[in-house]
Amino acid sequence: MKPIVSLFFVFVYWFVIPASAQLKVAKNGRITLSSAGKSYEFSPDFIVLYSPVDPVLALKPAGIPKVAYNIPTWKTMGNTNSDYVQQQVSESVAGDGFDDKILRSKKENRTANIYHSGAASFLVANKVIETQDSVLLLFPEQPLFTLKAWIKKDMGTDVQLHFVLTPKNDGFYSVGYTGAPSFDKDKAAELWQPLIWTEKRAPRQPYMTPSFMATLPTTLVNDGSNSIGVMADPKYLPFQPLPLLENSQFGIALLNNKMQLQPQVFAPILGGVNSQMTAGKVFSFSVSLIVKPLDITGTYEHLARKDMGFRDYRTNATVSMNTTLDNLIDYSKTHYAWFIDSLKGFAYSTDVPGAVKNVSSLNPMELALVRDDKEMFEKRAYPLMEFMLSREKFLFTLDSAQKIQSPSRKLKGPIAPLSELQVLYNIFGKANSFYPLMAEKEFGSARVRNLDEKQKGHNWINAMFMFKLTSDSSYLKLSKELADIYLKERVDKRIEQFGDPMVSANFFWPTFTNNWSALLELYELTGEQRYLNAAHDGARHYTLFTWMVPQIPDSLVTVNKGGKAPMYWYLKSKGHRQMYYRRKSTCMASVRSRSYT
Repeated sequence: MKPIVSLFFVFVYWFVIPASAQLKVAKNGRITLSSAGKSYEFSPDFIVLYSPVDPVLALKPAGIPKVAYNIPTWKTMGNTNSDYVQQQVSESVAGDGFDDKILRSKKENRTANIYHSGAASFLVANKVIETQDSVLLLFPEQPLFTLKAWIKKDMGTDVQLHFVLTPKNDGFYSVGYTGAPSFDKDKAAELWQPLIWTEKRAPRQPYMTPSFMATLPTTLVNDGSNSIGVMADPKYLPFQPLPLLENSQFGIALLNNKMQLQPQVFAPILGGVNSQMTAGKVFSFSVSLIVKPLDITGTYEHLARKDMGFRDYRTNATVSMNTTLDNLIDYSKTHYAWFIDSLKGFAYSTDVPGAVKNVSSLNPMELALVRDDKEMFEKRAYPLMEFMLSREKFLFTLDSAQKIQSPSRKLKGPIAPLSELQVLYNIFGKANSFYPLMAEKEFGSARVRNLDEKQKGHNWINAMFMFKLTSDSSYLKLSKELADIYLKERVDKRIEQFGDPMVSANFFWPTFTNNWSALLELYELTGEQRYLNAAHDGARHYTLFTWMVPQIPDSLVTVNKGGKAPMYWYLKSKGHRQMYYRRKSTCMASVRSRSYT
């Protein structure tokens, strides 16, 4: 039985219309925005979620096959709407920021569906009164609340929505704007909900993205002509304190309760900060309505530059970039870099105690060659090269009991990717015949290099590197043939599932896009435009994982308060001690992304 709530609140919102948009308000309060020859209706629809007790907001593993990702969930009353099943997590999963408090917490009746997180009241305006400078929207009287709203006619640069909630009863509240246009999944050209739902990958339920996980505070749907969204005001995602779930003031969603694509904003998050309210306490929030004649990445860029102030703001602070590089190299030679000579690798103990991990020997090799640095070659590049040629996996430990991230202690190399074998062969003047032999073997086999993901050697990328290693044109021909199949299956149509023809699991961000860096390299070899076009598209989608918020403030920011550097709890749990460094206050507007050492 749903709890009975007595509350009163007033919604106030105003729209500021850009010169490029056409606005029309109908007698039923529906707002029409036109762009690129098409019109879109934003209706005065809201949902209010309520819980008399704390719903205990918590991140939990989403349970998406082969995707490590956490989503907000809420406790449910008894078995009602318990649509979330907590996944079993093996002991091999840890580190890389994975929070054991999330992964291994006790099982409970929970929901990941925002519409099931509390008792829901759906609201829509039924009367419109126009004044000289505003359009007043009135709502039917409700036993639980009263709703009023208005549209302001001022001209400006954004279509903005502002609402105010005044509850009459104590409890936990969340207000969602649900009036944006909705689309069937098969009718959308592309969609986006940060962080992982890109191209045509849609959430399985109305999952919420809390603000601290949003690279922009919006979700978007593109119908082939325009991108449509609802964006929270960036002021609700401040630069300090560090954005976390605990201080996320809002959440965004893409899927509605009818399983249609519909950009939505919920504020506050039920069970999150500001959601516990007392009778008479006012809560306010603002969002913008978005209709842009651009694709998803074009809209993302427009919002990042215009609303978030993104630009090329990196400048040198106290030293040049060259000096910064010199300082980093000097640092890498000290014990602070945690290079373990006996294991020929850099310690990975922040994630896997007792382990080292190397993914390439080429970086120290390049530095040794460019700087003519004998020490860098003998103490870093050469040991790492031996590691890459001899080990079974990137992650190596002598501890046979260590299971986190599935390390290896076997010498069954080479673990070096075929691309690295090709570069090493060229660096040493093509004088070492074992490099081509190793490369040919890797090309014809499959290997697990990282975690438990098996990589097939016979693919268009490795065929490209075999051509660069051997100069055999048949490899380039094969690379192009396989790459064209990849374009057809992966690039020319937006992907709807996680994983693609070359990636069995999605873990690191490059696996969520097409392999644009390799496509660029193939273009540089062939000069054929289709590979450059595909690389350009993939690189733009990769920017969707780049944070454009919080905005950099025009104010002083203090770091290392108390003379202590920040320390995450999971490092302390692995025995690491907090580092000490002097307190410093800096004006972020003048520093921006400067170089420090």
